[in-house]
Amino acid sequence: MKKILVILLVVAFSACNNDDEPADPISQLPQATQTGENTIGCLVNGEALLPKGSPLAGPVKNAFYQLIDGEYFFGLSFSNKNGEALKALSIGVLYIKLTKNQIITLDKNPIDDGDFVGGGAEYSSSIDIFTGSDYFTNSIQNGELTITNLDENNQIISGTFWFDAIDNKGDIVEIREGRFDMPYSK
Repeated sequence: MKKILVILLVVAFSACNNDDEPADPISQLPQATQTGENTIGCLVNGEALLPKGSPLAGPVKNAFYQLIDGEYFFGLSFSNKNGEALKALSIGVLYIKLTKNQIITLDKNPIDDGDFVGGGAEYSSSIDIFTGSDYFTNSIQNGELTITNLDENNQIISGTFWFDAIDNKGDIVEIREGRFDMPYSK
């Protein structure tokens, strides 16, 4: 009888301890794969950000790599909607043909720089539809996108990213440990 009671107590405490301990933010991110697993995630100021929401409200995650009129365009985005709160991240590379193991500097502001050549990124965060902030990369607050796999036959793109971005009040957000392994549309 004592053995059964001890076993039950050990199992109960183990279950409580696992639920009470917050997971390490990096361990919450998807693995850095290169097989088209349709995954993306990153750390935002040290907290894990992963896609979440309803596909009925639009794409939760999206990647495209297109050749239009002889020019290449790449876009990567995902969002996390929790009630009224919305967090979203997007990266764009304009007029650059991508290759495996390529590193692209994210130093453009997608809004202010207009039709730029190179890479830029944005992070948006809102508590509700009335309050929020948009953060953009620029020549000072910048980062990198690394393409670790580009399979044009199977339309799969994989890579890593990090960047700092700034809002119009001067607040800076740090995006780290970003990784993606996505099928893309042409």
